[in-house]
Amino acid sequence: MKRFYLIVNDKKDPKLQEADRIRTWLLGHGAECKMVRLGRLKAIPAHTECCIVLGGDGSLLQASAYATAKGIPLIGINLGTVGYLTEVELSGATEALTRLLNDEYNIEYRMMLQGAVRDARGNESVLNYALNDIVIARFGAIHLIRLQVYINDLYLCTYDADGLIVCTPTGSTGYNMSVGGPVVEPDADLMLMTPIAPLKLMNRSIVLSSEDRLRIVVDQTHDDIKTMAAVSFDAENVAQIMPGSEILISRAERETALIRLHDDSFVDVLHKKMN
Repeated sequence: MKRFYLIVNDKKDPKLQEADRIRTWLLGHGAECKMVRLGRLKAIPAHTECCIVLGGDGSLLQASAYATAKGIPLIGINLGTVGYLTEVELSGATEALTRLLNDEYNIEYRMMLQGAVRDARGNESVLNYALNDIVIARFGAIHLIRLQVYINDLYLCTYDADGLIVCTPTGSTGYNMSVGGPVVEPDADLMLMTPIAPLKLMNRSIVLSSEDRLRIVVDQTHDDIKTMAAVSFDAENVAQIMPGSEILISRAERETALIRLHDDSFVDVLHKKMN
């Protein structure tokens, strides 16, 4: 592996000191390395073999949207806090880069979700993708939203809540975990659905097959108020949605390729991050 694209979150490395150090090291060891600030990322150059993301989990999620579309693997160097997705801490960057140059790594493929919005007239948006989660939440006024959930076109239940999270196993350690959802091994073959502050005592997560198809209908909760909602994909591509609209969610055909340098088990990683 010799051709790298370094994607830098300049909010965490504002003077690009760490980014310049990494790029200089790679160039000095015979590699090619182009660099871009995360906010200016529009596309990944042709022939890139690996994207190195300098930031936190959120930075890696943003970059993954571009890398996954081209099947390019990613590795994260953590400048954030917990960092479940970022493989490398900054103190271990030189060792990690050496292993990449020597092709001493494995690639782990992570399940993704795809989702589209269908309005009340039946018009459907283009597909968006998420490695972590798709979140439907209230928008604007402080009112609960009412969400009717169908699985494989069979009615399941209705939530009056602040919102609903549908996540992959990878995303189980994100927003899902912060609202009390379960943590799942990233190679599990399933989806999780977790309500956000539901009105009734229906606050348990529901574990679904990865092959299930979800249809979530935004219902009207007040006759005199149009309760607006919004849907986001890995906290990006936020779309405002009206009552009567539907969000269609299923497993994506594409997967995210994450580079792994260590053989730590999920339990090992969880122990390190939670202690």
